Amino acid sequence: MEHPRFINNPLYISGISYMGLLIPVITLEVYKGNECGSEQHLNIKGYLIVSAFTDRFIDINSRLEFAHRVALISDDIYEVLKNTRVSVIVNI
Repeated sequence: MEHPRFINNPLYISGISYMGLLIPVITLEVYKGNECGSEQHLNIKGYLIVSAFTDRFIDINSRLEFAHRVALISDDIYEVLKNTRVSVIVNI
């Protein structure tokens, strides 16, 4: 270990955007490593994801409802788009 003085410091794993897919997995692997009794126990305290991208369908399609709620699109446009059979609505 190159920097043993840091081993007891609290560890928060963080990331943005697409890291929303990876940060929970990385954090879980660190936790599992701690639980299995490996030599180097990391003092993991939590994780933080900012503007997380977690699911393409949900994340992209939630833009429609957001645009409507903040009055970027009218009620009429919202209703038309909401009732389309398009699986992914982009460019909103």
